[in-house]
Formats: sequence, structure tokens, C-alpha cells
Amino acid sequence: MLDRYLVAPKTLNRLRTGPAGAFMDSFADTLEQEGYSAASAVRYIRAGDHLGRFMRMNGGTLTDVGPQTLEVFRRHLPTCSCPDAKGGKANHHVYFGAKRFREYLIGIRVCESDNPSNAEIGEPAIVSVFRRWMQKHRGAKASTLRLYCRDASVMLEVLGHDVSEWDPKRVRTFLLDSARNCGISTAEKRVTSTRAFLRYLGVQGLCRAGLDQAVPALAHWRLATLPRYLTADAVNRLIDACNGDSLRGLRDRAIILLLVRPGCARAIWRTFA
Repeated sequence: MLDRYLVAPKTLNRLRTGPAGAFMDSFADTLEQEGYSAASAVRYIRAGDHLGRFMRMNGGTLTDVGPQTLEVFRRHLPTCSCPDAKGGKANHHVYFGAKRFREYLIGIRVCESDNPSNAEIGEPAIVSVFRRWMQKHRGAKASTLRLYCRDASVMLEVLGHDVSEWDPKRVRTFLLDSARNCGISTAEKRVTSTRAFLRYLGVQGLCRAGLDQAVPALAHWRLATLPRYLTADAVNRLIDACNGDSLRGLRDRAIILLLVRPGCARAIWRTFA
């Protein structure tokens, strides 16, 4: 249900009454079952709604969506003027969300599959071969293949289709730029999928050997976002917040005073965070 991801009544009404409204709730259920994060699910739901409005604006319906239609939709995004389309920034998320929505429509027999395989629509040939290789030699699941091949396609768009020209600097720059524009979970998944794609290219002799070693590891420590220390005012307010009339309040006040006097303000934060 859409309510898992969105709460604004106006937004829910717009999605459910749009051209793709009949499919929005079940599409949201599908995304949840496949393990998409809430942020990704919202982007893909909005993209599906956007695609429906685009089709209606051009005199078509969702049953008419095919590979060529998606390509036209992709070219349309930078100058989009669809009424009520709230698809967010015109980046690759909207395009991939629309492709994922079409896959869902194929699965429920609203759209017809354009080829005998379930490969991604408009996928570069090298990515299609990578998909089959991962499926045959690694036994990768459909959800894993979708993620890996999507990221491989993005790499090709950004770094160029001549993979033999890729070098460590370009790969690292691509990943670091990607990490700045997404959450830590998405960034970690992209690092994993990039390593897998580069290993495949190296095994096949398509890129320089060992290029996967250029993929940086993303450091992520528990409590890393906590401040290094508390200000004197914050410590005083923390002490004042302890209830001196209860045993628990007396205990907390004693712990804080013991930590403050040797200058262990960060330990206070970790103790009571």
C-alpha cells in the first residue's frame, strides 16, 4: 500500500486518481516485497505516476508502453511539463523507476513483453551479457541482477562505453561522486555492484586486469555522527535535567559529574544517547 511510504492525503489522492492510479498500491507492495528502501520506493512510485501522465498527455495508455516509448520518455525528462507530475529531479532514478514500473505492468499482463527474456529494457549489449554470466556462474537472483545491471548501465553512461579506456582514477571519481548524491546504504550497494561488474570485465579481458581493486571501501562507523564533545552549557543542562528526588536521578547525576570532572564529555553523550 502507498500508505507505507507516503502520508500526505493530497499526495496519496493524486497518485491514486492519476492515469496509473489503479496500479499504484500494488506496485508499492511489489517494491516492498523486493526489498527496496523507502527512499527508492517513493522515487519509483512517483516515476510510475509520471509515466502514466506522460502517456495520457501524448494520447496513449499504459498498455502502449514499450522500449521506444521509454526512450522518448527519457528524452522528455529534462524539459518535462507534464501536469501534476511530481517525479523529482530529472535524473536516472526517474528513468529506471519508469522501467521498473513497466516490468511490473508486464508481470500483471497489462503490457506485453518485447522479447523472450526478462532483460532490462534498452540495456547495453555488454550489460546483457554480464546479466547472463551472473545468472549462470553466480546464480544471482532477479533482484540482484536488476541492481547490478542498473548500476553497470549507469557506469557506462558516465564513464563511456569503451571499457578498455577505464582507469582507476575515473572509477574512483565515479563512485565518490555517486556517494555524495545518495545515502550510505545505496552507496554501499553501488560499491558492491561496481566491483562485480569490473571483475567480470577483467575476467573477460575487456578492461585492465585488477581494476576492481580501485573501488574504494566506504567507511561507516557506528555513532560516527555524534559530536566530539558537549559544550559547557549542554553539560549544565544535562545535569539540571536529572531528577534529584529519585534514586535513578541521583545515579544519573553522579555518573555525569564523574565523567565531567576528568573531561569525558563525549563519553557522556555515548552513555545517554
